[in-house]
Amino acid sequence: MKKTLHRLSLISLCIVLLSLTACKDPFPRQKGYLRIDLEKSKYFDFKQCAFQSKISSNAILKEIPNKDCWFKFSYPELKADIHFSYVKIDNNFADLVNSVHEIKDRHNQVASYIPEESISNKDGSANGIQFKIQGKRAASPLNFYLTDSVNHFVTASLYFNHSPNNDSIQPIIEHIFEDIDTLVYNWKWD
Repeated sequence: MKKTLHRLSLISLCIVLLSLTACKDPFPRQKGYLRIDLEKSKYFDFKQCAFQSKISSNAILKEIPNKDCWFKFSYPELKADIHFSYVKIDNNFADLVNSVHEIKDRHNQVASYIPEESISNKDGSANGIQFKIQGKRAASPLNFYLTDSVNHFVTASLYFNHSPNNDSIQPIIEHIFEDIDTLVYNWKWD
């Protein structure tokens, strides 16, 4: 009987000690990111200024007031905008291309890498360069321009309406890149 009492006391003491050691102060854990499930884009035709193409049904076309041929495609659910500006070339082609490179160069302070990639529509009448700006804190993960090198020049940039942390929104960035690829591939000048 004494042995059973002794065992019960020992077991009780162990349970009390274990319960006290299990109550540690909470410690901060790494932030997790929500899983992002995106719908497959459906595309529709749009016409603007001196060109036409296809854009995702998830995007809303918004005109920029008091600016000729400036507009944006807004993705309200993704908190993203693609800003476009169109200008007619008037013996200033080199200046227009240089201005796009200057905008890209401003990202060098926060970008880890900025590869340049040639882009072209399906019939080759619109060509340009896109800059996929990589780095956690880059304000714009993509800038590009399209031109026929004679009459038309369009530049565009993708921006998010929140502090950039491109690692956490990479699925959204890739989704919008697909929409931009479709837009470029179907581009036609009027």
